[in-house]
Amino acid sequence: MSILKPYFRSLGIWTAALGLFFLAIGGAGPGTQGVSPVHKLPALLGFSLALAGFPAGLSVGGTLLSAKASPPWGRIGALAGASLVLTLMMYVNTTVWAPNTLAASGFRFAPDDPAAATHQPSATLRAAATFAYAEAQATGEGNVGDWLIVNTMAWELERRLAHSTLPFLLTWIGVFAAYWTHRVRRKDLRLAMHWALGLFLVVSLYLAGENSYELIVLRAGGAVFFAAWFIAFIPAALFGGLGWVTALQLLGDEPPDA
Repeated sequence: MSILKPYFRSLGIWTAALGLFFLAIGGAGPGTQGVSPVHKLPALLGFSLALAGFPAGLSVGGTLLSAKASPPWGRIGALAGASLVLTLMMYVNTTVWAPNTLAASGFRFAPDDPAAATHQPSATLRAAATFAYAEAQATGEGNVGDWLIVNTMAWELERRLAHSTLPFLLTWIGVFAAYWTHRVRRKDLRLAMHWALGLFLVVSLYLAGENSYELIVLRAGGAVFFAAWFIAFIPAALFGGLGWVTALQLLGDEPPDA
């Protein structure tokens, strides 16, 4: 459908731009200093693709839900399908391609180090986490040192799943934001709103990732496997809130007279 062409064009441009930016600053996750750009590339592209969903959604939101166009259900279905495919691609990247490529860089595994866990294939990490969980259970609750190992590996596994949801969530946050800010007549103010929301999402993702490990995993004397899902909490809340009011606007009738 025609709505997908501008969406994928914007997605490709922003993914490339963000990927080059992250490559220039040496990003790709903790502990990747000294790792070659080739080994970093899948992780960089995956995270760039997730973030690019927001501006790509913005680029089509006004057209997708426009009241002046034909009924939007076909366009909504097409974009929903495309964003779900991107989520599946992100899942494959975060659980298979990116960790396997980073593991090939020669980085050694240290189970209590989140940087080392980042470099492990999911199957390897899951097997190690299962073994560590059995050992931690044997020592009982309250031993932070033993639980740190299993919680670190579980946090990395759950982080990969949480990141897999971002292409879908950020795409639709962009769509809903474009739909509502389209009512703002001043283009500069509308653009400022888009940038403010985009920066808020980036900062919230960063802080959720850092603090879920620093404030929960490092201090827990028991299993805290939920911690990494704080990464997706704010995007999911925005998706639900904006999606709810947008659905009411599209499906609802005029309110009755008081």
